[in-house]
Amino acid sequence: MKGIKQIVVIDDIPDTPACVYPATGIMEISAKHFENMPPEYRFFILLHEYFHVIADTKIEELADYYAFQEYAKRGYSLKALINCISDILNLSLFESHRERAVRLLILAQQYDKANTKNGN
Repeated sequence: MKGIKQIVVIDDIPDTPACVYPATGIMEISAKHFENMPPEYRFFILLHEYFHVIADTKIEELADYYAFQEYAKRGYSLKALINCISDILNLSLFESHRERAVRLLILAQQYDKANTKNGN
């Protein structure tokens, strides 16, 4: 059965706040990264890693999509999500990071428009 079997907090994981090993269901969290993050950031990151396992995907954008759906459905701040992505990903160095951020921004705008009274 797929799922997270164990969460391990490590002092520091270079270059990422968390990672998951789908074959074992072990998620690692970087204490250094998580220590000063707002709860919304932590929640989205955990959802993202969770969906790598549940959706059985290595595709970052797919894990982002599923994590976004769950995050938004629970009423978390879409602005905090966009801030999270721009704070966590290196947008100036990696085109793939910029593309992920743009996709999430578009999802947030679409979700906001569809779920705001009278479309305003």
